[in-house]
Amino acid sequence: MDSKTTYAKAPVNGPACNTYTSRTVANGLGTDLVISTYAVGNTIYAGTGGSLGGIAISTDGGGTFASRNYMNSGLGGSFVLGIYVTDNTIFAATDGGLSISTDGGLSFSNKTTENGLGDGYISGVYVADSVVYAATGGGLSISMDGGNSFVNKTIADGLGNNFLLGVTSIDGMLYVATTGGVSISADGGNTFFTKTTTDGLGSNVVNKVHAVGNTIYAATYGGLSISTDGGNSFVNKTTVNGLGNDRVNSVSAIGNTVYAATEGGLSISTDGGNSFTNYTTLNGLGALPVASVYATDKAIYAGTRSGGISFCLGSDLTPLLYARPALVYGGSIFSVVVDVVELNSVATSGSFSVRVTKDQKIDLTFDPSLTQVNGRSVQNNVWNFSNSNPNYYILTTSQSVAAGDRLSFGLTGNLSPGASTGVITVSSTVLPATVVEAKLTNNIDADKVEYFQQ
Repeated sequence: MDSKTTYAKAPVNGPACNTYTSRTVANGLGTDLVISTYAVGNTIYAGTGGSLGGIAISTDGGGTFASRNYMNSGLGGSFVLGIYVTDNTIFAATDGGLSISTDGGLSFSNKTTENGLGDGYISGVYVADSVVYAATGGGLSISMDGGNSFVNKTIADGLGNNFLLGVTSIDGMLYVATTGGVSISADGGNTFFTKTTTDGLGSNVVNKVHAVGNTIYAATYGGLSISTDGGNSFVNKTTVNGLGNDRVNSVSAIGNTVYAATEGGLSISTDGGNSFTNYTTLNGLGALPVASVYATDKAIYAGTRSGGISFCLGSDLTPLLYARPALVYGGSIFSVVVDVVELNSVATSGSFSVRVTKDQKIDLTFDPSLTQVNGRSVQNNVWNFSNSNPNYYILTTSQSVAAGDRLSFGLTGNLSPGASTGVITVSSTVLPATVVEAKLTNNIDADKVEYFQQ
């Protein structure tokens, strides 16, 4: 079988996994208390805490980690409470300052109150349009020069409280998690207005805040509070909606998939936060509570308080196409079977399609009642067939492909070469719709058929 070029389609939503793998000090973490998580491509960052705490970095997708701490790297403290990476620069929010690395985390320079930070305790960091925002124990500190110097904003500028726990920015809007509500700025942090329980927040103690477009997620002591109007008003979600616990420590979101790190597990919603499914140590999480969560379009990373970092990747689907017979003299009965195989040991969630190329010499039909085609097992009853495209047969399913398993379909018909001789290439391509795939470079397979006139 030939593996061809990628058919790339950006997933709308994030992965929703029910099985997790954990990494601990045995795999290179400094400690098993993982307070913050971040990832860029195949590089994973785990902010740990304790006497050997620091920042642990994996460059092999989580296989192994190398840990840096305040004793061997210049980190400001032994608790890394937040991480942000941009343009190969790592910003680490520590309990002893904002630490910055430009060499992949080998060494850090540390910024403190001497550089204008509101406090040495940094709970979160975010970078937008080259502006660095540091959430501190004494206000929001803003740097216009890459973190060399800061100007600090406080309750005098409208913040709900000077003790901050997180910060994020999107589309020119700034959202700050404070112990007095969610503070919002529309002018780059010059002035703020604050939303509280009066506006629907579950609690005024907001641990973290996350934004996707006009939707704002606030992880509070009393639930996950969601605003769909840019933070003007909030609706609060609790254990009644499936959260593992009402104390939400962190939140992340990809499209309509929402991830809440709670005291009782990792809670995931696939409907924009209306309802949640909770995952615990029974699903492979290293421990409870879950302190942090970070999601990409291909993976979920959850930091636990005593069990290291737990993660899962998206599914990986690849087609295997069988066109039979491979050698045809004159007209012949003909069949195509496609096995869609899951390679990443992660069951699919959502829908996907497979397109099979058409050829004028081949006439194929689809029988949904078939369970075998040319001796191969198929599950035609879970596929929807479309023959309307002039170039492709298109089959679609929302049936889950189990971890490491396959889902198959078969087409049957005739090959009529007429008065000609040649080679036909029949190819299949997996097209993810709402299924999130970890890899898109193996989504095509093909088979060749040689034909001769009678």
